[in-house]
Amino acid sequence: MISGQITVRLRLAIGATSIVVSTLMMSVFIGLIPDKARSVADGRAQLCEVIAVYNSALLLKNDLRSMKFALEGIAKHNSEVRSIGIRRHAGQLVHSTEGHEKSWVSADAALSTVDQIRVPLIADGKDWGTVEVAFEPLVPGGLLGFIQQPWLQLPMGVGAACCLFFWLYLGRTLKQLDPSSAVPGRVREALDGLAESLIVVDHKGLVRFSNRVFTDLVGVPREKMIGRSIARLPWNSLSTTGDRSMATVGDMPWDVSHRDRVACVGEIMELTAGDGSIRTLNVSCSPILGPNGVCRGVMICGDDITHLEDIKKQLRIARDRADAASAAKSAFVANMSHEIRTPLNAVLGFADVLRRGMAQSREEEIEYLDLIHRSGRHLLDLINNILDLANIESGHLQIESLTFATPNRS
Repeated sequence: MISGQITVRLRLAIGATSIVVSTLMMSVFIGLIPDKARSVADGRAQLCEVIAVYNSALLLKNDLRSMKFALEGIAKHNSEVRSIGIRRHAGQLVHSTEGHEKSWVSADAALSTVDQIRVPLIADGKDWGTVEVAFEPLVPGGLLGFIQQPWLQLPMGVGAACCLFFWLYLGRTLKQLDPSSAVPGRVREALDGLAESLIVVDHKGLVRFSNRVFTDLVGVPREKMIGRSIARLPWNSLSTTGDRSMATVGDMPWDVSHRDRVACVGEIMELTAGDGSIRTLNVSCSPILGPNGVCRGVMICGDDITHLEDIKKQLRIARDRADAASAAKSAFVANMSHEIRTPLNAVLGFADVLRRGMAQSREEEIEYLDLIHRSGRHLLDLINNILDLANIESGHLQIESLTFATPNRS
């Protein structure tokens, strides 16, 4: 269905074209614009008058032979002349060029036309006969000939050109009109004071209103933003997983809202701002319905949540790091448990053997005691390493710098 703006544009173009065409037709009829057909008809009439005068002079001399040669010469050197004939009053064709009987289709007509002209011949003051000149048709017959009439061609051609020109010119003019000028100043100030971006687009996706927040965000003055396609702005769609993809026409939330006539709420979009930074917007779209239910446009609200998204990203990074650290600590505790359990089992086992007096000799007791001592030293080293790691994490590790002699290897 044609929108209201297109209807106004069409009416203005037709009205302006009608004025131009009417003026041209009036100018043609009153003679302000030269008529080519009339000029050609006048030239043909003058040629026939000359032929009649010349042949009348030859009749006075009774030189019919020269009259025949003159007719053939005129017809040969004039491309517009199809045939020429001289006819007596009784209807007898005295002289004629080739094909005159076929070319002259109205021999009995009393009036001449622009394509067939009859001029009387005078001899001794008496009406002797007529000169008949058949010309090439100025315009073909039928509907094609009617369309090719000069008085019709000019208004039709100019009218078509003017209609196209006015259509394009009015389209550009209406596109540049600022619909926000129809919004009262107080309302515009209230909309400019909103913390959210507010944009109104028509059914073609062209911006018809934008508040100051959005124009400052994209770095484009309001007068240049009006009439610009909202889809040509550098939008990126942002999925719930944080993956970016270029938004295409038809996938935009305002396109979906316009097509399905439903509100789209909570769409996360990214927009490249005028300073080159990436801004994240929480976009909500609501269709603007006319009285007949046709969607006239879409109102778009965008809340800048870039700061919140940055915080979410930092929290996700911190969470991932904490998860990685927790996994590393779990693996460390598992490894340390295995490392501590091995020497501790040796200490407890050999101590139990000695406690029960199961050693066969003094040498065997000393061997068991050495194993208990080595396992205890190993266990002490592991505990010291764990304490050093704890001191490193808490920032209490002390480093001593000592000098020592390098052994001579020569």
